[in-house]
Amino acid sequence: MSKHAQVLLCLAALVFGGAGLALSQDKPAPTKMAAPTKLAAPAPAVAPKAAPAPVFSTKDLERRSQKAVAFGNGEGVTVGDLEDAMARQSPHLRKRFTDTAEMKGLVDKTVQFALLADEAERRGYGKNAEVQQTVKQNAVQALMKESFDEEALAKSVTDAEVKAYYTEHLSEYERPAMKRASHIVVATLEEAKKLHAEAKAADLRAFRALAREHSLDQATKLRGGDLQYFDPKGKAQPSGEVVVSEAFAKAVNGLKAVGDIVAAPIKVDAGFSIVKLTGERPAVSRKLAEVSEAIRTRIARTRRQTQIDEFVTKLRADNKPELHAERVDAIVLEVGDVKGASVPPGFPQERAGGPREAMMRTQPGTTPPGHPEMPGTTPSEPGQAPEGEPEAP
Repeated sequence: MSKHAQVLLCLAALVFGGAGLALSQDKPAPTKMAAPTKLAAPAPAVAPKAAPAPVFSTKDLERRSQKAVAFGNGEGVTVGDLEDAMARQSPHLRKRFTDTAEMKGLVDKTVQFALLADEAERRGYGKNAEVQQTVKQNAVQALMKESFDEEALAKSVTDAEVKAYYTEHLSEYERPAMKRASHIVVATLEEAKKLHAEAKAADLRAFRALAREHSLDQATKLRGGDLQYFDPKGKAQPSGEVVVSEAFAKAVNGLKAVGDIVAAPIKVDAGFSIVKLTGERPAVSRKLAEVSEAIRTRIARTRRQTQIDEFVTKLRADNKPELHAERVDAIVLEVGDVKGASVPPGFPQERAGGPREAMMRTQPGTTPPGHPEMPGTTPSEPGQAPEGEPEAP
């Protein structure tokens, strides 16, 4: 037996010597204790990248299969279970197990979790529908992570590809200063002068109300006269769409602070415009070196999604799923205590055209394959045990 295994046995004896948990150096059948799936370590705040499964020699397998703690029913905790529990911690946290007290705590927590896991299995919780659904969801997530490794894909993206993407999407990284304005368009200069004083005294909310009441510009009236952002030439970025004329943009650029209003109405095609400055954005100039890693990640994610889409398409072709839309009407949706005279008969089955019509309007596979969710489940944060339940070691 290795020195490390002997240390584990001694520590386990110290912790459980008075609890009737006998230590043993027996070598049980690998089919019972080789897989430490019950002894998951608590996930750190940021989940580590999946590492290749370790390859153990015959000697290591024999050492790891030894029981560090044996239970009366023949089950127990192996040396490998404890090693794996430590290995799941970050290198920084792993160092703490050189301390005897910390190692005792790990053994204690591992044994507690193993005992509870065995009891849950004995009571049949492994066959519980919610448990099996959670297992399936985690299995799908593991499949996605293992089969479509974003980090590996990012390493495969070349510098030339990054540069080409930067050049093609230059408008995302190079942008002039921009202004945002709202305006009120009226038919005559006389009307504009009368409204100007009231508009000048109005805050943004009141200005929007004036635009909805008086403006002739139907394109902006309902949104309170908002023209959104445009550059010094009157164009939106990065689309390049013309928002206002250059003369109009020049007048807006002459305003010094957000909330300022033009000194005099501006002549526009539909009449005269009273303009208020509502926002400013500074110029953006991000060089290739600053954004190369972000671009590399973006390209990798796009490739990953493409690969996932192709993979799911192949699964669909191989398995040929057939939708029986007419049977969807048999679904009964529990909606709590929705009752009363205002609730239509057959609710919820008959609302909004019924489930079948809703199903027919929905394309299959709308959940991004890269982020699979099992139906009827709410994803939980990794490493968080429900309140009142023991945390996995």
